[in-house]
Amino acid sequence: MKTKILRLVPLLLVSLLGMPAWAKQPGPISSLFVPIEGDITEPGTTNMVHLTGEIHVITQVVFSDTGVPSVGIWANLVRVRGTSSVTGITYLGVGADNTEWVRQNPGPINIPEQELSFTLISLEKDPGPQQLPVFLRNFVFGADGELQTVDASFMSG
Repeated sequence: MKTKILRLVPLLLVSLLGMPAWAKQPGPISSLFVPIEGDITEPGTTNMVHLTGEIHVITQVVFSDTGVPSVGIWANLVRVRGTSSVTGITYLGVGADNTEWVRQNPGPINIPEQELSFTLISLEKDPGPQQLPVFLRNFVFGADGELQTVDASFMSG
């Protein structure tokens, strides 16, 4: 019985006193599937491989007590693939990555270009896995903090 009461004490304190002043309720979670397409250099060659697919982008916006926004960004590649017209090797873009953007002072959400790192693998034994950078830019958020659009590419810029 004593153990049950001890477990309830923190819950009762929060219920009676409310959440601590620094605690913030997370904002809405947004989920978008964004087309991604572009040419990359085939590993170990100077050949170009055209990759197509999607990137699933998830964001969550939180504002501090003083109105400073921070945005958690999570992403994973979906059905990203391409075949070299020279070597016939098919490549897949795979993986997930995340980052967080925090504004330094109160104001609008204006996220600069973000680089995320994924993996390029071949359906052949060689060459092995390679890094596949993906760039997200032109984030547009609604007044409620939900992500409306974002652009994605394999090249910066």
